[in-house]
Amino acid sequence: MELLAPCGGPEHLIAAVYCGADAVYVGGKELSARQNAVNFTDAELAAAIEFCHLHSVKVYQAINTLARDDQQTAVQDAVKTAADLHVDALIVADWGIANYIKQSVPDMPLHASTQTSIHTADGVAFAKSQGFSRVVLARELTMEQIDTIGTTTDMELEVFVHGALCGAVSGQCYLSAMIGGRSGNRGLCAQPCRLDCSAPGRPYALSLKDLCAIELPFSSRVTALKIEGRMKRPEYVAAAVTACRAAMAGKQPDITSLQAVFSRSGFTAGYLNGQVADMNGIRRKEDVTAAQEVLRELATLYAKISKRTPIALSVSCRNEQPIAITATCQTHVTTVTGNIPQAAINKPLSSDSIAQQLGKLGNTIYEIDTCHVTVDDGLSLPVSHLNELRRQFTTNMDAAILSANTPQTPWQETAWQTKVSRVAPSAFTLRVYVQTWAQWLAVRDTTHIAIVPLALVLSHVEALAPFADRVYIALPRWLAGRETACVQSLATLHRVGFLHVYCENVAHFELATDFILHGGAFLNCFNTRTLSVLQAQGCRDAVLSPELKLEETVTHLMPLGRIIYGLLPVMLLARCPVDDAPLREHCTTCPKHLIDRTQRSLPLRCYGHWLELLNSDCIW
Repeated sequence: MELLAPCGGPEHLIAAVYCGADAVYVGGKELSARQNAVNFTDAELAAAIEFCHLHSVKVYQAINTLARDDQQTAVQDAVKTAADLHVDALIVADWGIANYIKQSVPDMPLHASTQTSIHTADGVAFAKSQGFSRVVLARELTMEQIDTIGTTTDMELEVFVHGALCGAVSGQCYLSAMIGGRSGNRGLCAQPCRLDCSAPGRPYALSLKDLCAIELPFSSRVTALKIEGRMKRPEYVAAAVTACRAAMAGKQPDITSLQAVFSRSGFTAGYLNGQVADMNGIRRKEDVTAAQEVLRELATLYAKISKRTPIALSVSCRNEQPIAITATCQTHVTTVTGNIPQAAINKPLSSDSIAQQLGKLGNTIYEIDTCHVTVDDGLSLPVSHLNELRRQFTTNMDAAILSANTPQTPWQETAWQTKVSRVAPSAFTLRVYVQTWAQWLAVRDTTHIAIVPLALVLSHVEALAPFADRVYIALPRWLAGRETACVQSLATLHRVGFLHVYCENVAHFELATDFILHGGAFLNCFNTRTLSVLQAQGCRDAVLSPELKLEETVTHLMPLGRIIYGLLPVMLLARCPVDDAPLREHCTTCPKHLIDRTQRSLPLRCYGHWLELLNSDCIW
């Protein structure tokens, strides 16, 4: 498995590489989901990529925010720079940006960010259809669910193994944007879930401990283990990479130091092992003071490179022939030749003296594996000449390794605007999201379209069937483990005459192929290119992201909708913050709200196996 480390800045990069990461992920100054990290200028990124490629470490760049159409120049510049600097892959959350990348840099590997909220085999299949080679799965999955997804695909699967856990499913949290104007989907999350939002007897009900699953036995179907933490210190990166590397080698990892450098009331294995009780945690005073005691010690982990690259030398130093040194490293071979040795006046060269001088590899990445020297008696060469030959073969080997590790991803000029046919804005229609049977009765005799959750449709099939032309079936936003049941239910409803499905996760496109599709607000549609992706999937219309301001419009490729009234779901949750327990159907014991630190009430809406936290203020 690949071990993937976070790098918020240049010092983090050294810590990750020197401690043994196989790959790192970085962000530029724009379009990164961690805008408040140090991040990399273009010049720093170029140096970082060369440094990593020389150490045979891959570099993945995160362009994983949602982009408006007026940011098209920033997107184009970021993608072109990534291609020109030879990053190994791009981590992307915006389907429109991904679509643009596949046209402008067709050879660039794409990794679907955890912000895409993919948590099912159908979601993975959709990502593959969009040109992705890897999916970073949602952090709310169990190891069993991950393994099941792995059996259905040849896609690379990446799983978080250590670091912070969000209270909500990534890509499905709007709390920071709605209450503070700082969008988590746009890289500026203010982390309001870390503040006190309480249930009865349970303060900080949304704040979770950090994940630590380093010692869990991950399935071979997992391609990469990912450490979270681009906002953390370099010492954190060093400790996490070192601990992971130890565990992957079957050794005992230093969890004590890892917890000391950063934790929130300790660690949790999170959703991975299905034990979701006791997951809440906050950053306590003792957590902060513990870090001060280990920082200096952890800094020594990356004071120098921990593992060098073996190189084999073969040296020929013969009478009346130029000295020749052949260096072999990995699959690379280089030969350098020097001067003809002279007769020794004092101390002649020996095999040991030549090997010793050539072995002074200092701050290069190499260490001598074997050194075979053939030297005739009574010969001499200046030490400075041997040093120069050593510099030559290490420089040549550096160039060979860099060439082998540098992907070629040529850029081709591509316009942001798509060529999909535009449509005129449609006549105004009103859609009402119905949650209860009483609400349906209130709108039944109007001309409004009713968006009805699948469970409610199934429980009232006969009564709703006569209105099938204006009932849109809303599929569950969290589907893990329930895809088959969902497909069977849809087949039943299709036979009865229902035609429309309201899609709020990309997996819904794959599930509802026999239906007329409508794009929902939680697909995070921010730009024209994303609209073109939805249109290509068969969506007849789409609701724009609730985070877009009214003046931030996009070109009409299809009829567009906006949320105009109601309590907006600001979090999609895969566990109960009240019971600190797994979600379950027919739960009637939970209070219906949480109370934040300003004493505002945030309602909870439970769907059995997933729930939504609603904003306290009504959109009007």
